[in-house]
Amino acid sequence: MYQSGPLKDQSFDPATIPMASAGQFPGSLEGTTLGGAQPVVLERYALKVDGGSYRVDTGARYAGIEACCRACCSS
Repeated sequence: MYQSGPLKDQSFDPATIPMASAGQFPGSLEGTTLGGAQPVVLERYALKVDGGSYRVDTGARYAGIEACCRACCSS
């Protein structure tokens, strides 16, 4: 398994992202917090490549999503 190390800007440590539950549907969205303070939205994928099965987690801090929504709604 590959897991990203801490970011250069130290905004969060990827090791703090909780693992998906076994019954979670691939491609589903999930909200959680990192370090008990930073809300994030995660999307989890299940991929099959060259006979191997992989799970990929992607995400974004909720503050960035919220700012984008505010900008779209105010224009």
